Amino acid sequence: MAQQTFSVGKAPRVIITRIGGDLSVRTWKEQAISVETEGHGTLAGIHPEGDTLTIIDCDRDIKLIMPEDAGIKSSNVKGDVAIEGIRRVELESIAGDATIKNVSGDAGLENISRRK
Repeated sequence: MAQQTFSVGKAPRVIITRIGGDLSVRTWKEQAISVETEGHGTLAGIHPEGDTLTIIDCDRDIKLIMPEDAGIKSSNVKGDVAIEGIRRVELESIAGDATIKNVSGDAGLENISRRK
């Protein structure tokens, strides 16, 4: 397990290109984003730029803790997604279940496939 925390300004955003496991997002009062990866595997990179944090090709589970005013855009998640309490959500090509709760702004979902 590895954990990193990145300071962000108002209305931060996370972009994730691929996750081989599950994605979990919850909020906190800090103006920072905490990224925790579980298990053994690879993570191609985490790139902070301004108020955007880009996570590239992770083949394991990711847990994020974000400010309530944050948004997330993720595509190609092989596992389940659980997101609660943030401002904006954009999900595309999710192979597992998606649970989205208490999103204060827009939520866009495309190609969600529940595992059987």
